[in-house]
Amino acid sequence: MKSKILNLKNVSILSKNQQKAINAGFYGCQPSLIECHSDSDCLPCSSRCGFTIDNNGTPIFISGICAF
Repeated sequence: MKSKILNLKNVSILSKNQQKAINAGFYGCQPSLIECHSDSDCLPCSSRCGFTIDNNGTPIFISGICAF
């Protein structure tokens, strides 16, 4: 049934190295906005919940978003 719906002729499966070469799939952390209330809400690659922006020498803390 699937072969009638999908045309799989000339389709090849990429190796992991080929996928990495074209940035396909999920390898490591990807930049994204993730809402958080504590550090445990963030992905392991995030440093913490909230981050600081330097605004011409004046630090501004942004809470509620995981930092990368």
